[in-house]
Amino acid sequence: MISSCRSRSPATLVCCAIPLGYGPAAKLVVLAEALRTRGLRLVFVGRGIALEYAARHNRLFDDVITADSPSAVSAALWRSAAGLLSVMDRDFAPAAAEFGMPLLVVDSLLWMREAVPPAWRAAKKLWAQNFVGLHGCPHLHAPGVTVVGPVVAPCPSARQSVDGSLLINLGGCDGAHGERNSTVSYARYVVEQLLASSLGSRFTKRGLLVAGEQCIADLRSHFGSLPFELASLPHADTLAQLDRAALVLTAPGLTMTLESFQRGKPTFFLPPQNYSQWCILRALRDLGLAPAAFHWEDLTPGSRLANRMPESARNPIVRRAVVEGAANPTAGQMLRQCLNRIATIEASDLARQQTTFFASLGTGGVEAVANDLSACLALEGTTQLVPAALL
Repeated sequence: MISSCRSRSPATLVCCAIPLGYGPAAKLVVLAEALRTRGLRLVFVGRGIALEYAARHNRLFDDVITADSPSAVSAALWRSAAGLLSVMDRDFAPAAAEFGMPLLVVDSLLWMREAVPPAWRAAKKLWAQNFVGLHGCPHLHAPGVTVVGPVVAPCPSARQSVDGSLLINLGGCDGAHGERNSTVSYARYVVEQLLASSLGSRFTKRGLLVAGEQCIADLRSHFGSLPFELASLPHADTLAQLDRAALVLTAPGLTMTLESFQRGKPTFFLPPQNYSQWCILRALRDLGLAPAAFHWEDLTPGSRLANRMPESARNPIVRRAVVEGAANPTAGQMLRQCLNRIATIEASDLARQQTTFFASLGTGGVEAVANDLSACLALEGTTQLVPAALL
């Protein structure tokens, strides 16, 4: 008879991120770095641009599983999981209730939501990243909601050398439902106007454009040779390029915006790709933190969208604005004029203002989530019977 003793195995945390650009997946990668050190076994499930990004970071995940819905994931994995961590994703959230595990949500956009999404209302914890307007949010005090500072990687301890380059960030440049027409037209529109601008001329051979793999492939096919590099990068490599850059030109996604502000990089903005970027850019312009930024609202008087609009109403309007704006010669001229202005701006004062704003949002978002999550799951590990002869 084989005697046995009790051994502890790492708790499994299933992770997912909404496939809307790289921002949510980048936050998950940063959190995964912290959670691995706390003894968790991490499994990613998902699709689209989030899956693409997670697959570049397989050193952080014990498995990366392609799935469109909870039913596409093995029931054995769901039953073995200690919890489900969702970075803004709602498609997989129902699995938590179905399999009796805690749902843990990280949300960058609670400040602009009309309500807590139904899929998250049973969450044990919802960490809301601080931003403009959050503390006036009517559902901030919903059960389980905790406000945290920016969920971004820490700055390097040593000051990095700047090589005078321009970092152009389109993010994943992909929608949650693969709106191919809008993402392709947006990326081509940005590159065409950059090539025609004095900003583009200023950084000839000293620029890097980062975006999703399909976006990069389309730009290479459409434009051929370009006077700057194109790349899809892991998160650490993107941050290394950010640390070296003299200037950042980015779509107004919140993750790259806050990473750039944190590192003191003069940051300028492209038009929005989706509704959250629409609201983010408007808020940053109102604060004086986005000079020379072109917004689709500038093109058509009276096109200002309301805050906290229902998704069914806002998403078609934004998609149409992106596709029609990218094809509009007037919009091209307006963006080009903004890029020309950026080339003339003394950026050091702007960088200080942006860094001060970042500091006002609080600190330690990653550690706060990781510590709180660890406490939620009581990470002593799960007990298994292991034959003594194998120990």
